[in-house]
Amino acid sequence: MKGVETVEIDEAAKVVRVILLPDNRVRLEAVRDLIKGVGFTPASARVKVRGKALQNEFQVDGLDQKYRLNKPVSAGEMLVLEGVVPVPPDPRAQPVLEVTGFATSPAASPTSAPPTASTPK
Repeated sequence: MKGVETVEIDEAAKVVRVILLPDNRVRLEAVRDLIKGVGFTPASARVKVRGKALQNEFQVDGLDQKYRLNKPVSAGEMLVLEGVVPVPPDPRAQPVLEVTGFATSPAASPTSAPPTASTPK
């Protein structure tokens, strides 16, 4: 998959770790579909992503992708957020980013690194 740097599978821990290249344009849904294609069921994903907060949403830089935020962060500034994105119960629902940390860093690389916990089918 274009934009993927490495993939690591730890079957004992039931974890698939996908490291994306800096400045990638890969959507989390595409990573989850890739993981399903090799026989795993994706669970939550830990992510680090760059973009802007807009009230209770986060707009990913360079993608037509928004996450609903579980708590408010500084609106309007370029941020790098870290957090967990659970699999939405309805695939049509807007995904939620459960923020665990953030920094105001306009020069930071948008290194999205979603190690996706999964269970084999």
